[in-house]
Amino acid sequence: MIISGIFTGLINTKFGGRPPYFNQRYYQGLSYLGGNTQQKIVYVKPEDLDKVKEVLSHKLTEEEYQRYTLIPFNLEDQIFNEKLLKVREKEGFPYDRCPQVQYGKFEWMSNHIDEDEYIWWVDAGLICDHLFPTKYMSNPEEIKKILNDEFFENLKSRVGTKNYFICGDRHRVYQHGKPNIKYFKQNYQDRYHTIGGFFGGYSKTFKNFINDFNVKADEILNDVVLYSEETIMEIIFSEQIDNCYYDDFTTWRHESSPDYRNGTDNFRLEFDQKHKPFYCNFFESEICRNSKICN
Repeated sequence: MIISGIFTGLINTKFGGRPPYFNQRYYQGLSYLGGNTQQKIVYVKPEDLDKVKEVLSHKLTEEEYQRYTLIPFNLEDQIFNEKLLKVREKEGFPYDRCPQVQYGKFEWMSNHIDEDEYIWWVDAGLICDHLFPTKYMSNPEEIKKILNDEFFENLKSRVGTKNYFICGDRHRVYQHGKPNIKYFKQNYQDRYHTIGGFFGGYSKTFKNFINDFNVKADEILNDVVLYSEETIMEIIFSEQIDNCYYDDFTTWRHESSPDYRNGTDNFRLEFDQKHKPFYCNFFESEICRNSKICN
């Protein structure tokens, strides 16, 4: 089962969010999740509901469309909403990503955790040309094949009964801020930063991860501190790393990114030798191609 969400038009509101030019990426991205037989549960800003229905009904076959369930959701009802707004009132926070949506990922997954053996969160805008090179984004039907049934079956066989994450590797170029070690009970591994665009795993195991995420989020918010969902995920991942299966990457950029295309031969050579782009984790051939990059 895939869980996702789409909440547009939040910039310059109390929630904060991406600017309008992201909207097309989100609408298209939802339709690109249609190339598999997974059931999709999508939480939707009520005002977005008609637009989401329109886009999906035009871009999917009827069989694909029937695998989507759209659930209207008011962000005021997100379980951490009041505490998040209190942090904003006292400390302020960045407006480019909505914390209620970030934390909501785990609430929404929890609502369906017992409905399938495996559960996956996929950001609405995950499959896009910002993260995937042109060779995989040639036409909508090919794009749908990125997350096909074979991909999920192979992933399940690798993950088994563990949780699954994709992590930026700080030891190999990737940069991201680190959580305060005071929030760790044990085992701060200090290397891998979990990303929030794609994660999940075996539902019975992931249920515990969700519960621990919510406890940790509550603790941090009580200190009037705002962390992204990814930073809180990193804490729980670190504490439970033996119960996690993870892939890694070093950069969001790829061979079709402007700085790669326009770079010098030396730049591209260094990129190819040092970097594992994020998208590689979705293709067995790309994982093999990058397997010689030393950890």
